[in-house]
Amino acid sequence: MVESDDKAQKLMALLEVGRKLASNMDLDSLLELIITQATHVMSADRSSLFLVDKKTKELWSKIAEGADEIRFPIGKGIAGHVAATGEIINIPDAYADSRFNPDVDKKTGYKTKTILTVPLSKPDGEIVGVIQILNKKGKGKVVFTGEDEEILLALAGQAAVAITNAIYHREVLAKEKLERDLQIARTVQESFLPQDSPKMPGFQFEAYYDAAQEVGGDFYDFIPLSEDQIGIIMGDVSGKGVPAALFMARLMSDFRFISLTESEPKDILTKVNDLLAKRSQRGMFVTLVFVLLDILKSRITFSSAGHLPPLLVKADSSCHLLELEKGIPLGIAPDREFGQDSVPLNAGDSILLYTDGLQEARSPTGKEFGFDRMEKALSQKADGTAKQMKTHLLSKVNRFVKDTPQHDDFTFVLFKANKKKAAKKKTRSSRRPGFGKGETISLSVPSDPKHLSLVRKNMDAVIGDLGFTESERRKLVLAIDEATSNVIKYGYKGDTEKRIDFILDTSGGKLTIKIRDYGETPDVEKIKPRAIKDVRPGGLGTHFLREVMDNVDYDTSLGVGTLLTLTKKLPKGENE
Repeated sequence: MVESDDKAQKLMALLEVGRKLASNMDLDSLLELIITQATHVMSADRSSLFLVDKKTKELWSKIAEGADEIRFPIGKGIAGHVAATGEIINIPDAYADSRFNPDVDKKTGYKTKTILTVPLSKPDGEIVGVIQILNKKGKGKVVFTGEDEEILLALAGQAAVAITNAIYHREVLAKEKLERDLQIARTVQESFLPQDSPKMPGFQFEAYYDAAQEVGGDFYDFIPLSEDQIGIIMGDVSGKGVPAALFMARLMSDFRFISLTESEPKDILTKVNDLLAKRSQRGMFVTLVFVLLDILKSRITFSSAGHLPPLLVKADSSCHLLELEKGIPLGIAPDREFGQDSVPLNAGDSILLYTDGLQEARSPTGKEFGFDRMEKALSQKADGTAKQMKTHLLSKVNRFVKDTPQHDDFTFVLFKANKKKAAKKKTRSSRRPGFGKGETISLSVPSDPKHLSLVRKNMDAVIGDLGFTESERRKLVLAIDEATSNVIKYGYKGDTEKRIDFILDTSGGKLTIKIRDYGETPDVEKIKPRAIKDVRPGGLGTHFLREVMDNVDYDTSLGVGTLLTLTKKLPKGENE
């Protein structure tokens, strides 16, 4: 009668466990619940639960009372044998059974006496794990009975279904989160890619970007440096998803800033690399090629950071890889130098910049499109326009891959020198003849960000007459642009109906730039330089102003607004 009551209690407990298991979809808490309830229902000392890892063909313990997580091959040991065969193993005396390994007891000081091990089997017979109960409690020599086997097997069946449902639930949630993350990453990534190709005399530009099912780190950009020069970037950030997209977005901002302060591609890569290495974001890095296209000279100067070499497609259909010492990817180590080369572009010549997704596009049989097919496709349309070359290359790739899903982003930029070269324009220094020593020029613009380009254009033209180097001129224009942006953002709080006045003067052997606003007066004590490593996209800060200019002065004693005075010593030739 006692045994019957005990069995009835265990069955009632089993029903209660079943209800608890059915209502729990969190895998971690579910496994803990199973092991706790199994130990209680079976009146045992402790229990372990092992799950099957199909990929590695191992058993691993997510929950093991009194022990750390362990892994071992299916088929090894008592639990491994149960997972492999589906048998029930009931050992009344552990140390008398050759299948028992006492090493764990020796390490922990625990004394294993009795062992009951059953498979966690789904209704279709699939084994998803094993549950093992140790040391049945009671007076004297107590062993697990056939009735215990039935009870534990019933509990294991319920647990197997609950675990399967919880794993599926976790996978669904993970998939939904991944899809959300990928959509965010794709939105961030695409928002930073150029919306239109450049329009520059004598050249045609085409670009193509197709993200893989998993968002990668491919990106490209066109950076206008002057009316005659443009920077072109093609890169691939390590990693995927949101981190890669955000890394790429900040990197593109870094490039736009530094490419306006340095004139040589190799120097630009060096500065960006140092910046990334100091930032050191979770080991992320980027392979990249930077090309400086000079429209007047019809020449490219380029530098590479571990990226695939540009491909020159000549007007006569011949193709040449523009290889040079690549240098390491950006962000791995600071204080690195990068190689650089320069190549003239004749009428009808084209340049292709690309990522590995183009060459590695795969056919249904797993073959890669490869460099030879890419080169042949471009050669076949070398006499066409840049758009025709792009269309032909894409048609060849699409015919090759058919409906095969691609594992990587597929990106390239193609630009081509027109067959008839554009007439050369006058050099920048002749655009405003006569602005020199002792002259004063004034300009007023509305406080609307859309007029910043007008400010840059006028300042660039004026400063271009004063004998500064190309790099110095870019820095000066960028400094004025930064100061003007700060006026709009902080002085006028985005109000586009106000006015900003500029006065440029070249007397006294120096260039003096006065920027007057009539907005909110700043607290000068709070305007402190910011280290370059802390510069964020959208604001370069007073650090850059003070680095470029010889003197920076804020006059807030005017009653309304601020007068910012920037001074820079004129080059020797202009100072005489």
